[in-house]
Amino acid sequence: MEQSFYEEASILLNTYIEKLGVDEDIQKLQQLLSSLRDPKVLVICFDCTAREIQQFKNRQTYKNVELVPIQSSSKIISQVIHYVIESGAAYVCFMEENTIYEYHMIENLVQFMKNAPKDLDGIIHEQYYGLSQDKIFGAAYRDYRGVMENQFLTGRGIIEISIENGRNLYGSLSTFFMKADKIPQHIPIFPEHLITKENAKIALYYNLLYPSTIQILEKGFTIRLMKPLLKTSLDSLFKQQSKFYELIHMLLDQHWLDAIPSKEMGLPAQYHYLLGKKEERIPLEKKITFFYTDAGEYYNLYPLAKEAEKRGFEISFESNMNKTAVIGVYCQHEYNPSNSQFSIILLHDLTQGNFNWPDHWAIEHWNGFDIGILPGREWGKRWELCSCRYYSNTRNGVYDLGYPKGDMVNSPNLWEEVEKWKSRLSLKYNKTILYAPSFEQEGKEEDFIQALHTMEVNLLIKHADWNDNLPQAATFKQCIADMRKLHDSNYENLYYIETKENIFPLIALSDLIVSDDSSVMTEALLFHVPSISVSEWRNYTLPYHYVFQCSKAELRQYAEDILKDKGTEKDIQKWSSEIFSNVGKTTSLFMDLVEYYTQNGEKRDFFQYRLEPAYEPVALWN
Repeated sequence: MEQSFYEEASILLNTYIEKLGVDEDIQKLQQLLSSLRDPKVLVICFDCTAREIQQFKNRQTYKNVELVPIQSSSKIISQVIHYVIESGAAYVCFMEENTIYEYHMIENLVQFMKNAPKDLDGIIHEQYYGLSQDKIFGAAYRDYRGVMENQFLTGRGIIEISIENGRNLYGSLSTFFMKADKIPQHIPIFPEHLITKENAKIALYYNLLYPSTIQILEKGFTIRLMKPLLKTSLDSLFKQQSKFYELIHMLLDQHWLDAIPSKEMGLPAQYHYLLGKKEERIPLEKKITFFYTDAGEYYNLYPLAKEAEKRGFEISFESNMNKTAVIGVYCQHEYNPSNSQFSIILLHDLTQGNFNWPDHWAIEHWNGFDIGILPGREWGKRWELCSCRYYSNTRNGVYDLGYPKGDMVNSPNLWEEVEKWKSRLSLKYNKTILYAPSFEQEGKEEDFIQALHTMEVNLLIKHADWNDNLPQAATFKQCIADMRKLHDSNYENLYYIETKENIFPLIALSDLIVSDDSSVMTEALLFHVPSISVSEWRNYTLPYHYVFQCSKAELRQYAEDILKDKGTEKDIQKWSSEIFSNVGKTTSLFMDLVEYYTQNGEKRDFFQYRLEPAYEPVALWN
């Protein structure tokens, strides 16, 4: 075994076992021989402590590894080539500081490469980003699922796509695994005088990646631990960026790459601002277009439109998302901000993208907009976590200005509407429960009515207004119609509200909301109204701590108990203040911002609500 004659050693060991049996020492020899017969993997450890290296070795289930420590320097490429030749390993992978590695990483990657076609040089596997093994808030390919997996790609092509889009699609050295015999064949593409401590690892990575045939594996084995962004680290960040630019411009000048670099080259917009970049203020006509695709979006934007009108802006509401605009305000899941000279994005609803929380922006990118607006501190904390990614950053910042509809809470007009509804409906009882689901299907409305219709309460039913262009709109509309046909006029305490009506005054006059997962339950916090979500009406546990969650069988009891004391154990007032900022001031701050950027306005109070990233950026070079 010491001389690496593993086949002979196996024969001798089996003969010994046949004659003398197995004891503890022989078992250990069997395990050691099994691991040694596996291909050797060289692990090059960059800037890691001896303790970190030993921990990595102890945690990996694959044992035939050699670990070599190395420091980032101008000699990095030649040093790596030297270690690869000396080791005689079959494969090479890399270890970096501030990274957590899955136990079976090397074992899985070796097995993958054993079964891969011979002309495949290496794998890039997915990298997660987080604060610990249990707190992951980002992934490299979440919005690229299925696009590149199972394809053979050139390393050069991956680099070019990344540079043109300002998007890191290759992770870091920690996510790269390749055949060792390919490395000594690589011609260094960077002169040593360009390689510094700041760009050494990315120079090595590009050098290895550039000539290789690569497959991207949409499976994550590493978690990159995020470093807090400190003001003192900004100079270092700027230096990293500039040294990376030197490498890229050399590749372009020498025609190693044929790419048009992204304007921001992988550094999220907010970091440019922190590094001293000035805002772009472009004087524009006083014309604002508010884009909407359903009644809910219209009412979300309406308070902003009224404030804009007061300030002398020409306003319009537009349902054609491809219409050009001077100043465009959006709140959709899908949008086209390039049609506006100046674009602003708000949330479509308060609970959108909860399957991807905290990284809602991985699916709905904001980097095409000039300004982003968030409703309160809870959403602000999500953005601060995920702002290290380029796609969550707008060109001129994200602001925690509040929820526009929140300004209506103390408006006399709203409470006049409430009184009109009470009069129009001729409500029978003093207490009111509002049923407002996201989706009507599988008899939810029937469950609601059968559970509660014998209580001495008014039951209001308000369904969502569905845009006919959405794929399931026809199905949901048919369910809504079927339920109304079944129930309307059959219960003296049941009241239907048309789908296009503004739900806000209906929330205000209610004492309890019942829903599946609708953001109506979050809007209810503005009026300190509690909510119940029925578990059978959804296929996941809600991540909203302010909502009561119960089964259909428990709905009646929950409703009775909550109406007695208004659900005080949920501390709804506390959650309201966490979720909604600047109640009563949002529309004014919003228009101050619009005027500052497009009309040379002088009011700058809104700047105090500009959010800053919590962590160092995920950029092309790290």
